[in-house]
Amino acid sequence: RLLEWLMFRNRLHQARIALIPRFPGGGRILMLGDGTGRLLHDVLIADRSATIVSLDSSSVMLDQQRFAAERADAISRVEFIQKDIRRTEIPEGPFDLVITAFFWDCFPFEELLRLMPTVLDPLRPKGLFYFVDFVHPSRGWRRLQSKVSHRIMHAFFRWQTDLPNRELVDLESA
Repeated sequence: RLLEWLMFRNRLHQARIALIPRFPGGGRILMLGDGTGRLLHDVLIADRSATIVSLDSSSVMLDQQRFAAERADAISRVEFIQKDIRRTEIPEGPFDLVITAFFWDCFPFEELLRLMPTVLDPLRPKGLFYFVDFVHPSRGWRRLQSKVSHRIMHAFFRWQTDLPNRELVDLESA
């Protein structure tokens, strides 16, 4: 969380929550890799009837998510699953909403192509896929700044989580 704040201030969280008011209410939600649970907390507060399945590979992050759900007085509406998405089945659907925030940048392109259909398969017809992720600016000094920031981030995540990705991938083409 400190690294995120140092590099991006509050901009990443603002991006995470930007469209929460437009989420359909009262459904079943699958969240992948929510990390510290900041988004989970805000979704639980915004939708008091949704049930959520949160899948994360880190027990430390799931503990933080549990704390976030407790703060929202909604722990009973969340199922926490500690699994590596690369080595497990997606929880059984159907889901009304699948949420991935700053998640896909952890995977190489080939793995995205394999994982994305698996993640989207349990969506109900007309279900929503909400993803928030990084993009590099198209040109200029901000593009260079973005590339340096992402190198630092990817090195940190490789060190902490054993994820193999070394660069930002093109999500649109995936």
